[in-house]
Amino acid sequence: MNVVLWIFQITLMLMFMMDGVLKAFQYPIARANIPWVRDVPQGLVVFIGIIEIIAAFGLVLPIIFESLTMIAQIAASVLVILMLFNIFFHFNRKEYKDVKVSCIFLFIALFITVGRIFFN
Repeated sequence: MNVVLWIFQITLMLMFMMDGVLKAFQYPIARANIPWVRDVPQGLVVFIGIIEIIAAFGLVLPIIFESLTMIAQIAASVLVILMLFNIFFHFNRKEYKDVKVSCIFLFIALFITVGRIFFN
């Protein structure tokens, strides 16, 4: 089970790191390629990107520092909360394709959160 959790953690880390860097440091590219970014203040988009980057690092930090195992739980919990907001946001905008993708990320982050409680 530990191997499965690490696979999910690394996968989520890669996804959120790429997405977070795009939102936080490449705002013009994000604005051109992500429809909802045009309707949200730049500061909020950058803030979300930074949160995604921090959480992504938190998912894999226990690989380096074995004493920080709880960091992965906290990072995954932050991503669960972020995905819940994301689902409601896209649902209100009737962007159902984005809701489906966000639900997948929500369940993976939730799986990591619960899994790390029992398999730390």
